Amino acid sequence: TTGEALMTVVMVMEFSSKYYEFLYDTFNAAYGFVNTLKPEDWIAIMIYDLRVKILQDFTKNKAAAIGSLNTLNQPGFSEMNLFDAVSEAVERMHDIDGRKAIVLISSGEDTFSKKRYTDVLKQVQTSDTPIYAIGTGQAVRLWYEGRGYMDSPQSIGFLQADNQLRTFARMSGGKAYLPRFEGEFPGIFGDIAAQLRNEYILSYTPTNTLKDGKFRKIKVTLQAPDGKPLKVVDEKGKELRVEVRAREGYNAPREVD
Repeated sequence: TTGEALMTVVMVMEFSSKYYEFLYDTFNAAYGFVNTLKPEDWIAIMIYDLRVKILQDFTKNKAAAIGSLNTLNQPGFSEMNLFDAVSEAVERMHDIDGRKAIVLISSGEDTFSKKRYTDVLKQVQTSDTPIYAIGTGQAVRLWYEGRGYMDSPQSIGFLQADNQLRTFARMSGGKAYLPRFEGEFPGIFGDIAAQLRNEYILSYTPTNTLKDGKFRKIKVTLQAPDGKPLKVVDEKGKELRVEVRAREGYNAPREVD
């Protein structure tokens, strides 16, 4: 099925003093996304530095969501416990039905999370909540590169941060955006909203009926009626690139003794 569905979103925002000069981009991204929501949509806002904090619990009141962002002032810590924040957000969305998503606005870096990266990846992989990650690290990189500060270890750290955001998005069936400039934000928000409201919900009956609780990989492809890969063309007959984004799998139910 597909259609203009309402959304339940938890927005997770990095609020650390490490890249204090670039919090402006983070705030603009947060404000911009809230303003794309419809009156009937639900949103909650979480922020994280050394700790994870619920800034605004689920509400349809967009003014309350904006107001909660306006209460933020000076970050208290330079740490960025990304993995703890993602884990808590996935857990909060576990029992919510309908169209839902996590919008993660982050540099992609992690410092002292209690949760391990591999454990959070498993949690993300088996959840039914897509993560749409907006990386704020590009602005930081451009700033450093312009001043000749990009030494090799730092460059590697930034690449790893980007890769972590991409992996969270890919494993959950979402998408990662790595904008270089603030002017890219409106297009990103529009893309996220369009994907969430017009997503297809597919179901199937697996041939493996074992209730062993194990992870089962799935792959979604587009096929034409003749069984060949589906080709999509525009009104001029030009072939369009089609990308299928879906969860990588699911956990089979476990039989209880």
